[in-house]
Amino acid sequence: MMDIFHKSKERLQKSIKEIGVKETFKKGLSGLLFELLLQEMSNRRLDKSFRKCYYSPFFREIDFHALNLEGSGGLWLNPLDEGFSKEFFLYGFREPLNTYFIYHNVRGHKVLDIGSNLGYFPIIELNAGAKQVIAMEPVPMTFRFLKRNLAPYNSKVVIINAAISNRNGNLELFIPRKFNLASAIHTTDSIFKRIQCPAYSLSTIAEQYDFDTLRMDIEGFEYEVLIEGIPENIKYIFMELHDSLGLKKTQRLLLFLEKQGFIAKYSIREIPLKFYPFIKNLNLQNAFSILRTFNQTTVESNIMLSEIAQMQLHLRHLILERI
Repeated sequence: MMDIFHKSKERLQKSIKEIGVKETFKKGLSGLLFELLLQEMSNRRLDKSFRKCYYSPFFREIDFHALNLEGSGGLWLNPLDEGFSKEFFLYGFREPLNTYFIYHNVRGHKVLDIGSNLGYFPIIELNAGAKQVIAMEPVPMTFRFLKRNLAPYNSKVVIINAAISNRNGNLELFIPRKFNLASAIHTTDSIFKRIQCPAYSLSTIAEQYDFDTLRMDIEGFEYEVLIEGIPENIKYIFMELHDSLGLKKTQRLLLFLEKQGFIAKYSIREIPLKFYPFIKNLNLQNAFSILRTFNQTTVESNIMLSEIAQMQLHLRHLILERI
């Protein structure tokens, strides 16, 4: 079975070189789908392997090559985590387009990375040439993995075991089985644990640390944090518009950010997880060329946030620049 897979992959790659991605897709749809099926069969075996390593942390390299990026590094994964750790175990990357555009927009910048989880995005940022990364992660178990994963970069990182909030004090967090979805907002996900953790406002962190770029993934709590005001030193924000934020709050937040001088340098509708095998075997640029033809993903540039507020708000990532 694997011989068939490798032969299919070789024919596919040869065709792309000779006639291009779009023509290959038009002429070889069945072959692509067959390869996708084989890759999914392989992923199911990996899924079983992930379950077998329960209680044993597992190291996985980041697949920079599949994302058309240069770099090296990897992550120790939490076997209790049914979210990011499992997904990354299977593919070696996550949020591929978001990763690609963050990589190409952090060189020379100092980044405050909020919701760092196991350290995937801090490692991407450091490989891209960020001067320094201040990584914040509130969940104690996840923080231990983060500290281990960022140890090779000690000279360029500051690691803080705390949450970001709209005020200083303690914050209650709800932790589901997918640990990367831990949030101050109680969603419909089954809750694995509730914790109290120290939290600081964005202005407090800005007084203590020097940074000009903010990456945040705090599962719908962005409104409460940002609406209190954005320090003038922040020139770039990388963020996700979460469904849990709700339409009205999302629109208010976008209009507020526009008044603060931000524009969407890039607005990204991410490639769905089910198409990750295409990326693994064709690389991100080729997969994107195919999938955008079928409206599975989009990237738009230089858009006013008031325009985005009027659109049908799919889950999307934003690369914001203050002008």
